[in-house]
Amino acid sequence: MKPFVKWAGGKEHELPIIIQNMPNDINNYIEPFLGGGALYFAISQNEINGKFYVNDFSKELIQLYKEIYEQDSNFYNALIGTCIFYFIMIIARIKAMIGIKEPMVSSCILWRFRIKLDQMTM
Repeated sequence: MKPFVKWAGGKEHELPIIIQNMPNDINNYIEPFLGGGALYFAISQNEINGKFYVNDFSKELIQLYKEIYEQDSNFYNALIGTCIFYFIMIIARIKAMIGIKEPMVSSCILWRFRIKLDQMTM
């Protein structure tokens, strides 16, 4: 699996060298600088005999991973609302570019939907 976020100092380009030099028998995997998680996601779960421990200096990044792992409903609702918001805004811009005179209708509907989503996630 590839990392879903690019991170400064990422190990993605060094993966072939790192993996080639890793020991065959690993009891526990400890990643103090998770970042985008390139190495973590590249290692097969079957290659580790023990547990995985990951960390990063960025508390926000670790919180993001936790919310994804725990399938936090507030996180997913906010993500869906944001995606819908930007999707409708793109559609409105395309309509405006090609001359359709109703781009604000989509924006109003979206804004109402987003407010309802925000109320649900509080």
